Amino acid sequence: MQKLNLGSSDLAELAAEVFSRSGTISFIALGSSMLPTLRDGDLLTAVPEDPFSIKQGDILLYRTGDDRAAVHRVSDVSRVSSHRELFLSSDSDPEDHYRISIEQVMGIIVSAVRDGKSIRIDSVPSGQKQTASARLIARLKSLPRRTSARVFSLASSFRLYRKLCSAILRPMVKYEIHPAEKHSGSPGTQADWDWLNAYLFGRRIGSAQFIRFEQDTPFGENPWLFSMRVRSLFRGGGVGRGLTSLAVSSAELAGAQAIGLLVEETNYRAMNLYRSMGFRIVSFDDLSSGLRERVGKGKAVMLLGILDDSG
Repeated sequence: MQKLNLGSSDLAELAAEVFSRSGTISFIALGSSMLPTLRDGDLLTAVPEDPFSIKQGDILLYRTGDDRAAVHRVSDVSRVSSHRELFLSSDSDPEDHYRISIEQVMGIIVSAVRDGKSIRIDSVPSGQKQTASARLIARLKSLPRRTSARVFSLASSFRLYRKLCSAILRPMVKYEIHPAEKHSGSPGTQADWDWLNAYLFGRRIGSAQFIRFEQDTPFGENPWLFSMRVRSLFRGGGVGRGLTSLAVSSAELAGAQAIGLLVEETNYRAMNLYRSMGFRIVSFDDLSSGLRERVGKGKAVMLLGILDDSG
């Protein structure tokens, strides 16, 4: 589901909102730390979990120190007096343990889907735990991909590159909206999710998520655009703009008067993109109390695109 993605602050915020109402949330795995169990692009589903029922082997969705969402496996649970400590590790390096607090835990992963098929997540397959040499080989193999990602990220900061990339890509990229999926838990937790995807020759190169919450929730006043992601090679080519336009069109078709999104205050490129499309920054003080609690002052800026007859 290149929808909500690991490593993003908006996933952490959205998960907190959904879990507070006993809902479930689905998102895309991103990264290699949970290899071989989970791969980049796997669709994960998480549910809220009582921290005191967590056991060794569970895969947790938790907040990192910088308020981003991450997923790792519980390697040990210990009790010190009345205090409970959780130790996590990655499946790619199960012997490297680290500690998190109970307060950082948001939910537990209950299922994973790859290429339309469910995969096992209950344990690291026997014989597949990586040795130190295997981890080194894996890192060396991924070096060209990581290096190219940095190069293209740097190139996309130049206007000439962006114009050239956009001119080439625009006529070839196809955009699709996947059927809405309704998640519900207890009454008042329903939300409709549309997957917005960009394809080039059948390969997904970008995605975002269009979400509509129930009216009586902090995010319920208008639909939301979450988790914009474009592959590094294609950044600057207008894919993000195309996905945003698709979300705006979806909001218009749904009869909404506005569409909202969250963006990091330091993500100036994204903020400029949204401004150029008619979005405006909403002052923190103008947000509802519920949204202020979810967004967090100084951590992110709420952008709200007002849809009117002028387009």
